[in-house]
Amino acid sequence: KCQRCHGASGKGDGPDGDPAHADDMNLTNPARATNNPDGVVFYKIWNGRSSPKMPTFSEEISKEQAWAIVAYVQTLRAK
Repeated sequence: KCQRCHGASGKGDGPDGDPAHADDMNLTNPARATNNPDGVVFYKIWNGRSSPKMPTFSEEISKEQAWAIVAYVQTLRAK
């Protein structure tokens, strides 16, 4: 589900991604880590967001699955 917008490698280049927000959707950018600690990433996954648009996943996945996604996303950021 994430790949549709974030792309296979998390760079924000998925087929359903918004090119105008590719930088926001790039999960590999270490500069964005300060603004996106674990709790913020969880919130965005669980509740979605309006800009750039991201669907809510709270009715599709468990909290444990959301936290697993958070852990995975945090590994994508280049050191």
